[in-house]
Amino acid sequence: MNHTDTSDRFGEIISTSSSAMIAQCYELYKTPQIGAIVRIGDDASTAYCVIKEIRTESVDPGRRPTAMGKDMESLAQLHSENPQIEQLFKTDVDLIVIGSDKGEGIQTTLPVQPPPIHSFVYTCTSDEIQTVTTGPDFLQILLQTSQNSNINLIAACIKYCAPCHLNTSQYLTFVGKQLVQALYSEPNRLNMILRAINAV
Repeated sequence: MNHTDTSDRFGEIISTSSSAMIAQCYELYKTPQIGAIVRIGDDASTAYCVIKEIRTESVDPGRRPTAMGKDMESLAQLHSENPQIEQLFKTDVDLIVIGSDKGEGIQTTLPVQPPPIHSFVYTCTSDEIQTVTTGPDFLQILLQTSQNSNINLIAACIKYCAPCHLNTSQYLTFVGKQLVQALYSEPNRLNMILRAINAV
């Protein structure tokens, strides 16, 4: 797959491992939603990840923001009259790795070597999302790496991916069956996820 289009690039990796990464966005608040699938790297080595968490914080860890908008009519006005805000803060996203591609097609496996620091991060096409989320392996990886995560993350990811499949209802039914098999020993967790994706 040729990844030459940079119009869908929104950030760079600033911390990397085989199973989890952190990306910094180029623009404050400009990131896909929780549960979205994103692509990292280039044609030689690509990783596919789920956005687990989004954070906006000071670029200086020891410096907390102070209230600035007492005399402002809106948040937009505050940002417009204080353009330095864009330089003082950053938006980071935590990523869970769910797939990889070494030029032989997308596989729902972890990369042997994670993409290097400063690798570019892109939003995925519908075709990429459909490929990486077809079959049970994607769900198994997400469940295993999200044991301590909010159940809403798993539900958000499933709901984000479902419209990329040709038959959304059929895909949700398939996912529901996979969840039942994977979480039969955790009925409370299972039912919460099924309700969240409207599969019950």
